[in-house]
Amino acid sequence: MTDSVTLFNPVMTKPDVYFSKIMHDGEELTQQLNNVSVTLNKESGKLKIKISEKDIKTINDISDIIITKTSENSEKWFSKHRTEDECNKLYKNALIDDTLHCFYDENTIFYTKDKMQLSEEDLPCEMYGIALVNCIGVVYTKTGFFTRWELTQFKIKDSGNKYLIKDISEDEIPISKTELFKNMENLTLF
Repeated sequence: MTDSVTLFNPVMTKPDVYFSKIMHDGEELTQQLNNVSVTLNKESGKLKIKISEKDIKTINDISDIIITKTSENSEKWFSKHRTEDECNKLYKNALIDDTLHCFYDENTIFYTKDKMQLSEEDLPCEMYGIALVNCIGVVYTKTGFFTRWELTQFKIKDSGNKYLIKDISEDEIPISKTELFKNMENLTLF
């Protein structure tokens, strides 16, 4: 994955704040997080997502790539070489234990299984479902740097079930016994 990740030259967005776009194979770096719980902070536009071990590994791998590429380009970007160890100490990880700290805004889509979109004021502060997050870039400041993760979509689900992001309409149609047996009449075990 390292060779297919591009961390672009940082551009100044504010005095002493730089932003570097990140892409994977020429596309946005997007991750689907299944069966997660989310806690919203509606006042700050931030949220916390509890994620699985598999997703923790993926997020940590992305952070490792960012740290390595920052070290490799530190002289060119900031006129001072930083080792990977130094960059690792300056990196503020968005993943703390099993929780990914993200941002959301008015462009984030929250919806239900019925594809009904919800406004922020209709959302509970605690939800369960499927999150689609983008790693939009890396923010560099005088004292450190961090990856900016943004929630782009969240599909609210019931907490006890496992789901995929897309519902198939056929899943909601019950199969009658007649149809079930008709489809099985030519079935043999040997």
